[in-house]
Amino acid sequence: MALKNNPTGPPPLNPNQAPPKNRVLAQPWFRRRLQWFMLCRVVVASFFLGTAAITHIQQGDSLLRPQLVWIYALAVSVYMLSLLYVLLLPALKDLKPFVCVQIALDLLCIALLLLATGGINSMFAFMFSIEIIAGSILLYWTGGLASATIASLLYSAMVIAQRLGIIVSPASVQTLMFDYSEVPLYFPIIVNTSSFYLVALLASFLSNQNRRSHRTLAKQLIDISNLEALSENIIQSITGGLITLDLQRRIVSFNRAAADITGLTPQQVRTRPFKLVFPGLELGLRQFYEDARTAPLRIERTWRRADGVERFLGFSIAILRDSRKDAIGIILSFQDLTGFRELQTSLKRMDRLADMGRLAADFAHEVRNPLASISGSVQVLRQSLRLDPEDERLMDIVVRESKNLSLLIADFARFALPKNKERQRLVIKDMADEVLEMFKNSPEYNSTISVVNCLDSEVIIDANEQQFRQLLWNLLLNAAQATRDGGRIEIDCRTRESGFTCPANIERLYGSCTADWVELQVRDTGSGIPRNVIERIFDPFYTTKDRGFGLGLSIVQTIVQEHNGLIMADSTPGAGTTFYCYFPRAGAQQAIS
Repeated sequence: MALKNNPTGPPPLNPNQAPPKNRVLAQPWFRRRLQWFMLCRVVVASFFLGTAAITHIQQGDSLLRPQLVWIYALAVSVYMLSLLYVLLLPALKDLKPFVCVQIALDLLCIALLLLATGGINSMFAFMFSIEIIAGSILLYWTGGLASATIASLLYSAMVIAQRLGIIVSPASVQTLMFDYSEVPLYFPIIVNTSSFYLVALLASFLSNQNRRSHRTLAKQLIDISNLEALSENIIQSITGGLITLDLQRRIVSFNRAAADITGLTPQQVRTRPFKLVFPGLELGLRQFYEDARTAPLRIERTWRRADGVERFLGFSIAILRDSRKDAIGIILSFQDLTGFRELQTSLKRMDRLADMGRLAADFAHEVRNPLASISGSVQVLRQSLRLDPEDERLMDIVVRESKNLSLLIADFARFALPKNKERQRLVIKDMADEVLEMFKNSPEYNSTISVVNCLDSEVIIDANEQQFRQLLWNLLLNAAQATRDGGRIEIDCRTRESGFTCPANIERLYGSCTADWVELQVRDTGSGIPRNVIERIFDPFYTTKDRGFGLGLSIVQTIVQEHNGLIMADSTPGAGTTFYCYFPRAGAQQAIS
């Protein structure tokens, strides 16, 4: 708070809580104010001591005149008392008695100063008013009125004692300013007492008004500070990115979500032009501001971060206005829609696969039996007839293509397999070892391919054995085709114990990420998949290979989804591809379902 370090201002107060009695006297700012008061006392004493000495020196008087000796003694007393005050101040907690003692002693010193300089005729009676003002500043109404009362009593006692001859001023008989010898006794008492109380009332009123103003200001500053803190917390707690720009399109604020999405820190982007921080991200901000649009503009853009990660972002752009509705900048709110876009693509693919499954069921039923009859008949004819080489070649083509068509129908039929097949506890490593053994004896495998099984024997999932074999087999065949000229294929998995964290897409698909998931990885160091192709690799009949029907990865995705899982792919052209399959760990299926 601004007032916290102000030596003359009251402390910030809780606007909903009244301050306890004498609380202000225990505040650091009050101690600093008291220190200034003590310093001023020393300065004033030094000033009058020096002035008196210089005046008498110029007049040729002796520096040891009784009047000056009194002034010297008072000055030394003030210095000694001030030193004592300085030593006592750090040890005191309740400062009110301490302040009262100082004011009372100051008033006594002023009374002695008046007595030393002429008593009723002294020109220093105004010093009482100064001390009354000081008491009003330090203790408000109580201090002002109490100081005025003590000053009136001391002054009245001095005047009465002096007029009755009880005390005699060491000063000369000549008056310094006024001569009250012919004036009735009550006149100087009434005049000075009235002035003391008037000064006390005025100073206390102003001091109290100042205290109220400071308290009101402190409350308002607290409210403003709380509103600023609330606004900042809201901005930082928003899950979407929020960026504000000034009229020159320089970044003014950058919340935590914006930093997480973009990979940049507020310190890196603040005060920098938007187009330099986000090169290539054209949002038409200048045109949007010049058109003075009132409705927010919504734009979706693809942007690549500095670390090479590509993000699909959805922006909402609006003019930022002040309380007078004048434009002061531009506000950008945005969301990372990459996961939603992938989810949308996955759902569309699932719809296509569902349609393909229904088609496969009908197709397999209508074609498989006639095809088997045709293939069998051709083979019988081939064995029973004597064929010339050309006819025999044609018969071989018919048999070979019948087999290919039978394989295609078998792949189609897998889409129509009944859902929720019987599942059992499977140790992933044992199953992978069996599949790898078959894979190494298949035509797709060659000695230039290195296969490594890094699976943990303790990782268990609930799955259908036949389907899981098919999933591993298809992924291994896909990896082998990508590394036909040599490379490395590795099967690995991650669990919660090894630091695996659940991907956001699983939460979006299944509504919860609390279950225990297993991440199965099949990596290869092959040719990789281009970025414009990887989004379609799970589509039925989509393939970039010379052989095959483009159904292998579609079948893998179907199996993963039937097990309430998720599959994703990540590839770098020229460096290889990794498939990530997420399955609920054994015992977690019920929580997912």
